Amino acid sequence: MNRIPTDIYNILSDRKARSQVARDNRIRAIYSIHPDLEHLDRSIRTAKANKMIVILDGGDLIAEDILIQELERQRDTYLQLNHIAPDYDLPIPFCARCNDEGWVVSDVSEPSEEHVESEMKRLPLNRFSIDKETGRTLCKCVRDLLVPLYLEQSGLDHYPGISYATFTDRYFSERDKIAPIYDFVRYVVSVQRVPNLLFWGEPGTGKTFLAICILRELIENGFSGFVVRAPEMMDIMDEYRTIKRTFSPNPQRDKLITGLREKILLSEFLVIDELGVEPVGLNNTADLLQIIGERLINERVTIITTNLDLKALASRYDGRLYSRLMGNFYKFQFPGRDIRIEKKKIDGI
Repeated sequence: MNRIPTDIYNILSDRKARSQVARDNRIRAIYSIHPDLEHLDRSIRTAKANKMIVILDGGDLIAEDILIQELERQRDTYLQLNHIAPDYDLPIPFCARCNDEGWVVSDVSEPSEEHVESEMKRLPLNRFSIDKETGRTLCKCVRDLLVPLYLEQSGLDHYPGISYATFTDRYFSERDKIAPIYDFVRYVVSVQRVPNLLFWGEPGTGKTFLAICILRELIENGFSGFVVRAPEMMDIMDEYRTIKRTFSPNPQRDKLITGLREKILLSEFLVIDELGVEPVGLNNTADLLQIIGERLINERVTIITTNLDLKALASRYDGRLYSRLMGNFYKFQFPGRDIRIEKKKIDGI
């Protein structure tokens, strides 16, 4: 997902064009008050053009260099005497960090011990959307523009009203065991060190709620994310295979399913909800291995919720898949009774 959507790219282009127009207007306004400055600028441009001609002719550059230095000295003096900013003739970008290009050299680095607790140092930094060849990453200004698009495409519309703002431990029957999990995920999100997470426990214990809280927070900070229930995810992978084997597939359906599959494989954060409730399928193991494997290779974060305990996971899934879940995911058990039942008891609804 290291590409800027066309709509966002057009916004950046419009910003650059507006900056250029503002620059031209600013120069004209200053020249109208300071015609001597306009004359100096024109003389410098002419001298530099003459220097290029001398270079092409293989001539001596001493005279040209002396002239340019003198003209630039006069210009600097004029700017100082008239209190004109030395960069008055440069565009002022909307975003000074990327100059409205949308990309910056990645400044993600390992935080010092004072910023990250020692036990967290072993968690990998979330280095998303970084071009490994150039070391560039999306600028924050682009991420801010992407938030509405990411929210629209995330699947979070199926989970309305779920966020950290609405989280409460009031209905948890074992609050002392939930609090450390909540504190952990809030912390790793704040320092951009979110690991792969496996939330397991009985139905209604808050696994999906907390996973969605994490996803919403990250998307609202400009990271791409997608939530999908395990049965729907398997359906998407199956339909993708069918479409690619079809001689003449429906182009609209092909585009939709291919796009959903890309979200599953490439979103910076993926929530797989209710792993284990999907019907047993011939390709389930291969698909899950591919999804988790590709996401591990591409350093994408996967958050899985399941009603199965670890022993049941081992019985249901292939040993290779179980090994990846055990070796590459932080595992948290959600204990206690069904929150929905507890809520009815407490609120009397």
